[in-house]
Amino acid sequence: MKIRIQAQCRFRGARGCTLHKKMVLESIKHLAKYWTKRSARNSVRVAIAALLLTLLLISGAGAQVERVTVRLDGRAVFRIGETTELDATARSRQIERRMNRLLENSTAIAPAQVEPTQDGSQRVITVTGVPIVTVTESDAQDNLTTVDALSQQWSQALNAGFERASQRRLSPWGRFVTEVRSSIETAFGRLLESAIVIIPRALGLLQK
Repeated sequence: MKIRIQAQCRFRGARGCTLHKKMVLESIKHLAKYWTKRSARNSVRVAIAALLLTLLLISGAGAQVERVTVRLDGRAVFRIGETTELDATARSRQIERRMNRLLENSTAIAPAQVEPTQDGSQRVITVTGVPIVTVTESDAQDNLTTVDALSQQWSQALNAGFERASQRRLSPWGRFVTEVRSSIETAFGRLLESAIVIIPRALGLLQK
């Protein structure tokens, strides 16, 4: 926005000076409105950026969450809880790393298989011989079902996810676009999931 304000009165006579002063005042008003609107927009942007940064820092600092979504190419596959060895976040990252390693050779991925553990109380879901996730009693209780039923549900979800992911990687360009999009969607999905958990807790603390 270009607003020119002349500092000197170039009109002759009192009437000319009065008109000039009015022009200067109007110009100042327009300029003030412009900067006010611009500052308001910037303030909103700064507030949004600060909120996103805060959520990222909190989620990155290891905020305790009970269940976390496992994602493949940014899309939800299933939700898991913690085990005695890993919290929910670390467990989901481990599963996602294993799935992504299999996608490096997407044409060789076989259907998921369910195998019992040695004590028979848990089930291990493997894909192409790689153990992806162990289904525990806690997982079954969280989903209000049995270990065997949940194992079948998760294995079917993995098969569907791998089939979609493999189709997207039929060409080098398709693989590149999919992996870039997957990184963005996964980041936003995790941020949203953290916000859903953290914001109600923060509001609860403020109300105390």
